[in-house]
Amino acid sequence: MKKYFREFYESMNSSVPLILLLVVVSAVCGFLYELLFYKIDRGEWINRGTTFGPWIPIYAIGGFLMALSTFRLRQNHHPVLIFLMSGIVCGILELIAGWVLLKFFGIRLWDYNKEIWNFGNIGGFICARSVLIFAVFGLLQNYAMIPVLLSAERKFRGRLFSCACIGLFVLFVLDILVSLVVSRASEMAV
Repeated sequence: MKKYFREFYESMNSSVPLILLLVVVSAVCGFLYELLFYKIDRGEWINRGTTFGPWIPIYAIGGFLMALSTFRLRQNHHPVLIFLMSGIVCGILELIAGWVLLKFFGIRLWDYNKEIWNFGNIGGFICARSVLIFAVFGLLQNYAMIPVLLSAERKFRGRLFSCACIGLFVLFVLDILVSLVVSRASEMAV
C-alpha cells in the first residue's frame, strides 16, 4: 500500500500543493454540479453546500479517492476502467457517508427519494444517476482537470503556485471548521 501511495504522489508530479489543489477544485466542481442539478430539479438556484464557500467537502474526498484509485488506469490509458472505478469508489463513499451521517449523527444531507432521476435508489443514500455522474466526473478529472492542473503547475512552478494551492486548501479547511462551529452554535441556541 505504501508503494501505491508513493506511485500516486510521483504521478502527481511530486507535488503536495497540486494534490491539495485537486481536492479543492473537486469540491468546487461538486458545488457547481449540485447548483446546476437543483436548478433543473426544483427550478431554482439552491445552495446545497454546508459551508460558506462555493465547495462541498464530500466532493473533495471523492475527488481525492478517484484520483488515487484511478491514477494507474490513467497512466495505462484505460478510460472504461476509469469510468467504472470512479463510479464504484464514489458510490461506496456516498453510501457509507450518508449512512454514517444518519446513523451516528442524525444528519441527512441528501435524500435521493426526493429527487428526479433517482432510479436504482438505495435508501435515499445513493442512486444510479449519482454513480453515473461520479463516473463521468472521473473521466473529466483524469483527462481534463489533472492535465490542466499539471500544466498550471509547470507554468507557475515555484512558491507562488505552492502558496496559492496551500492557501486555497487552508481556506477550504477553515471554512469547514467555521461552518461546523456556527452550525453547532445555532443548534445549541434553539
